Amino acid sequence: MLPAELGAYLLALLEQWSSKEVQAIPDEPARLTRITGLAEFPQAVRVKFIAVEINGAKYLRNERLAREWDKAKREHDAKVQAGKLRAEQVAQLSAGQAAELPHNSQLTTHNSNGKAQKHKQTSAAGKPPRAKVPAAELAQRKQILEASRRDCELSGIQGPTRRESEHFLATGNWPGEGSRNGSHR
Repeated sequence: MLPAELGAYLLALLEQWSSKEVQAIPDEPARLTRITGLAEFPQAVRVKFIAVEINGAKYLRNERLAREWDKAKREHDAKVQAGKLRAEQVAQLSAGQAAELPHNSQLTTHNSNGKAQKHKQTSAAGKPPRAKVPAAELAQRKQILEASRRDCELSGIQGPTRRESEHFLATGNWPGEGSRNGSHR
């Protein structure tokens, strides 16, 4: 494939990815030349796509990219569902229990450019402060962690790592989340 053809191929793939659920590019000469920036859509690129018809219109689809998009969409949807389930489980904690939870050991501020900066809170010994988690709260966190692992396993996505699990058990927050006392990242 010539460099111009390779560029046209990449631009066609990008256009297909951005077409979301359609997962195809219109098989119209004017649209194909606009997408690729070439006077004519190269035959070396066209063979990488199959012709499909959607609602009576002709399209070109790269099947491998369509499978990757479907896989990414399923993973995203599974993560959204797992996040909603975790949010429901956390919301079930009573207000009294939430007040007993230790605060996140990181404070997030924003600089003048709006970029987030994290600052670790430390004790006199230079280590982040640790609060003892009440047994009932720890048991509840373990149940939430197990439910999250099961959800991830059923969804076919990677569950929390050992470090993420330890962080959740210690703080009640997933890494990167603000504390549940109302502060935000």
